[in-house]
Amino acid sequence: MTWTQLERDGGVVTAGVDGAVIRVGPDGALRQRFERAGAATWAAAAPDGSALATGHADGTVRLEPLTTDGALRRACDAIALFGEQARVGAYCAASGSTTSSR
Repeated sequence: MTWTQLERDGGVVTAGVDGAVIRVGPDGALRQRFERAGAATWAAAAPDGSALATGHADGTVRLEPLTTDGALRRACDAIALFGEQARVGAYCAASGSTTSSR
């Protein structure tokens, strides 16, 4: 494990050198598990639980939608404002973001 984050509700997000990003609830029940190639160096869940951002050893950042309420689209739009859309464009395009391809 390379990173651990405590969520507002007491759940935990972990990122590991094996590429696994795991979310568990406060009761220890598995919420999500994402497997990615390469080491995951950090992970952070949105405060409202709508999206998960992960950073990887190769410099990429991935956004995973955890709900379908548009929060990922808003996050991608915000990322585009900072010029990072080249790193997350493919993931943001899946969210329907209008600015991810600029």
